[in-house]
Amino acid sequence: MKPRFILSIVILMAMTFVGNAADSFTNASFNGVYKRVLIAYQNGDMPVSSMGTLTFNGEGNVSIFNTYSTPDGANQTGTNSWNYSVAPDGSFTFHFEDGGEAVGQLHNDGKSFILAKIDNNNRQMIAVGVKVGTSGYTNASFDGVYKKVLFGFGNGTPKSAISGMIFNGEGNVSVVDGFVSTPDGIYQNVTNQGTYSVDSNGSFTFSFGGGVIGQLHEDGKSYITTRTDNNNSQSIALGVKVESGGYSDASFNGVYRRVMFAFHGNAISRSSIAYMTFDGNGNISVDGVDSTSTPDGANQSVTNTGTYSVESDGSFTFTFGTSVLGQLHENGNSFIGATVDNNNTQRIVIGVKIDGKKQKKEKKQKKEK
Repeated sequence: MKPRFILSIVILMAMTFVGNAADSFTNASFNGVYKRVLIAYQNGDMPVSSMGTLTFNGEGNVSIFNTYSTPDGANQTGTNSWNYSVAPDGSFTFHFEDGGEAVGQLHNDGKSFILAKIDNNNRQMIAVGVKVGTSGYTNASFDGVYKKVLFGFGNGTPKSAISGMIFNGEGNVSVVDGFVSTPDGIYQNVTNQGTYSVDSNGSFTFSFGGGVIGQLHEDGKSYITTRTDNNNSQSIALGVKVESGGYSDASFNGVYRRVMFAFHGNAISRSSIAYMTFDGNGNISVDGVDSTSTPDGANQSVTNTGTYSVESDGSFTFTFGTSVLGQLHENGNSFIGATVDNNNTQRIVIGVKIDGKKQKKEKKQKKEK
């Protein structure tokens, strides 16, 4: 066989592998232990936040040990199990024992995921999970500047926030340049000081008066947190490390899957999952499904268009009437954001990039608020 012919076969095999890599997910893509944070609002008056330890067997079964906070009590615990199914493009469904479902998207690395519940108008929920590392983490694993977004309830009142987090690598953390939206008003230049400690598997605790628990991604450049130690405070937060430069509008290009949790007018809760298509030149289209706490609120299809701009450090603004401020991960494959400019809307969003083809568009029913 001639060398040139052999080379052609090798190139063809490589192209085939790359082409299929985007659609190579299976149930085995979930395997091992993940930490999962969750924020929910149910029955029109019950905020919930939780930290779950999820164990996947790689064959469609998952079990959970859950610690959660509601107005009825802090640090409540429970166990559960259910089935899951993963599509080749990394989208997945959790099939709960009560007949309900939640849908989500695996990150391309298989080590993080996003999730939303959209099939029940009495329960709005999103969750984010990170695979638990083995060992080697220390306080030095947090070092430098991160951008953090948060959604929480204080005595039942919703709030969303974005801020900088500066870690010194030795157990001290500063919150800077914070913006917070609540129904009572918009607050700027929020600051705070606290401490943190990191376990060898990447789990950690932030101390700002109360305790916040979380999990570092193995890359050390993103994290998830929740608060479960106070029945008057339920929250989740996500952080992404801020890099030096080189970002532009072209850093967003292609299709992302994003989940969203929001409150409108201090009355209507909303969870959503959607495809967001970026053209690399400042324009976005959205195609997704919502659940809202209204009588016809489950499985509502949503479409919208908007604009975006990206700063050189990866911070960005989405504009859909109200705006979302956020931060791109350094690899451009995930992002976090929050709405903090409108006291009638509190919102966070979390997105992951999809390499495969966009799913079939949902039927248009209403515009995203």
